[in-house]
Amino acid sequence: MYTFVRFPLDDQVVAPCIYRSSPHRTTGVGLRLSRELRHELSTFMFSFLVDTDAPSDGTYFRMDAFLRPDGGLSVIEINAAFVDGWGTAMNLARASGNPVYLADASFPKYWSGAEQQYWPELELACSELRVAGRAATVITAAEARRLKEPVYWYGAFQDQFYWRPIDGIRLDDKQLLALLGQSWSGSLVHIPRHYFVDQTPWDSLSREIILKFRSKHDPEVAVELARKRLPSVARREQIGRGKYWRRQYSSRIALAQDLVEPLSCPLMVDDVADPVTQVIIFFVGQNPVTGYLQVVERGRRVINDDSVHGPVVFVD
Repeated sequence: MYTFVRFPLDDQVVAPCIYRSSPHRTTGVGLRLSRELRHELSTFMFSFLVDTDAPSDGTYFRMDAFLRPDGGLSVIEINAAFVDGWGTAMNLARASGNPVYLADASFPKYWSGAEQQYWPELELACSELRVAGRAATVITAAEARRLKEPVYWYGAFQDQFYWRPIDGIRLDDKQLLALLGQSWSGSLVHIPRHYFVDQTPWDSLSREIILKFRSKHDPEVAVELARKRLPSVARREQIGRGKYWRRQYSSRIALAQDLVEPLSCPLMVDDVADPVTQVIIFFVGQNPVTGYLQVVERGRRVINDDSVHGPVVFVD
């Protein structure tokens, strides 16, 4: 249902920077995703919207997933508040000769944010939308707070009536994906098993798990993470006796998820030894629109956006 492909990238198109002033690391190694997989992704996100009583208009999602050896995906996270990366995904697709089809995708005209480190990606997103024929204008955070029409917001998120994504903080709760996993049955899109203290006491948890805060964008959790300089995700093996995480799990602030190992990349990627992958997919409402591949060296415990990025293309 997916195929690794080495796309020729146009270096004149690829954005040189997407975060602060750091060079953007890219590769022509990417993915083609089948019609069948795209259709099931849409069905999956429709189920998520129904289960959470969320609107399809004004919601945007970033799905983090691992590729499965059987051709499917394991969804490890759905982000609904800080949904960044549109510029990177659209730019890489265009650089590979596969510009993103936006007919089913609606975006606000205005885009903004308060954190300057995300400004290069924010501006790239608007630039790519303009190349695709859409109106997209970057405005300051002060202008966004005064404007009485929709604004797509990049960075630390607070629900505002006119800001998009709609209802981001509530929908970013990782327990929502966990609850969907109790009813969802897909042939291509899978949800790893999750654990809650009500069903599984701390002492009964396997060591082959990931611990994560239910919502890293919750203001109280965000302050705690910043104060203690803690990651929002941790492997059980990393935390020793785990007193802190045990307290968060027992208080239902955190949950656990089965550990899913990333799939190896079958193609050589420059400067990445024994590469493994993660795929990022972006949705407008229930519609999967674009994405990109993340490639890192084996052994990285968490795959972040400082990885090497490659194109993701949906088969028409």
